[in-house]
Amino acid sequence: MLRWIEAEVALGARRFFLLDGQWYEIGEAYLETIRSQVERLINDTPSVDLPAWVLGDKERDDNGSVPDLRPGYVCFAGTTSGPRCIGATAWRSATC
Repeated sequence: MLRWIEAEVALGARRFFLLDGQWYEIGEAYLETIRSQVERLINDTPSVDLPAWVLGDKERDDNGSVPDLRPGYVCFAGTTSGPRCIGATAWRSATC
């Protein structure tokens, strides 16, 4: 028996979603609110100064190189949550 399913459908300019067995229409004001919140959260300017990921590098190697490239950062590779590099106000983490 299917216990959970979610769907979203666009019909022309109207959008609908199925949640818990009920269909709802998403109004334009709701969409604008969500778009505005996402734009504030995700922007082109990173909040921390991390070096670019070198294409082809393994993630563990990439994270481990951060302290060499950014003085003050420390890498705790091999922790239970995966590699983690920590600076004074920033960190990069990957759960393995």
